[in-house]
Amino acid sequence: MQPVKRGTWENTNTPNQLRCSNCEIIHFIAQYPHGEINYCPNCGARMDSDSSIADIINEQPTADVQEVKHGYWKFHEKTKLVPANKVGIKEEYTNGHDCTVVDNTNVNKKIMIMKKRITLKIPICSVCGWCGHDECDATPYCPNCGARMDGDNNG
Repeated sequence: MQPVKRGTWENTNTPNQLRCSNCEIIHFIAQYPHGEINYCPNCGARMDSDSSIADIINEQPTADVQEVKHGYWKFHEKTKLVPANKVGIKEEYTNGHDCTVVDNTNVNKKIMIMKKRITLKIPICSVCGWCGHDECDATPYCPNCGARMDGDNNG
């Protein structure tokens, strides 16, 4: 006969993990669905202390959670002039000095700054009011408040 090895379950400060005080092996709680382990699966030590797996689970820190915010993007249209070299389509351009429309008859004037009017869709968060720069900023989550942009509105 051998003497009975005894040990206790020690908290590892990592969720779902326990350490045997006898063999120092870390075990994952999810491997043991019934919640009580009376013996260490590695070294066979009998766990005699008052500390059960349920007690150790209850000692685990709670998760840092918050309620999910839901919102949607409201779009504000903004028109602005941009240099023509940033736009691929050449239609009605104005020169920057006297705002005359540039067409085939006056395209060869000196010192002409080509500009085109474009319309941007500016996304605005329905929860916090954050404004993006253009429609590319309309992401699945607001970068300012973290609201999920799934069409619901609780903000």
